[in-house]
Amino acid sequence: MKKHIRLYSLFLYHNDICVGRYKLHIDRLDELSVSFSETLIRDGFSKGFNIPTQIIWFEKFCNVITKQVENCQKVKCSDFQMFLATKLALYRLKKTSANDFLFLKDKKTSFIIQKKNDTRIYNAYIKRKEKTSSKKI
Repeated sequence: MKKHIRLYSLFLYHNDICVGRYKLHIDRLDELSVSFSETLIRDGFSKGFNIPTQIIWFEKFCNVITKQVENCQKVKCSDFQMFLATKLALYRLKKTSANDFLFLKDKKTSFIIQKKNDTRIYNAYIKRKEKTSSKKI
């Protein structure tokens, strides 16, 4: 069974600087913010931090990662994922606007092939078929 999934690229901006690019299967910002930022906000509450304190820490972390990108320093993959989660948490707490997120649809598509409880994702490029015209002599 084949199931086609559209791929999207999410570009994240902080202080008008493109900090990261993420490949996703979701193009809705609300669904994305719920799935990524909910655990981060709940962990903050469980450690005793209130909402204004969490907002301050999230903004400090975003500023640190932005400075590292500006100075061309190495940034770990886990830090980029945490940056995505903190940026979405700030969006969910209404401290960041939707203008900092840019979704673009990729030209390639994915399809899933399911075999006996095994799901594998394959990327396939959509190629335009060029029609060859036959000339009569």
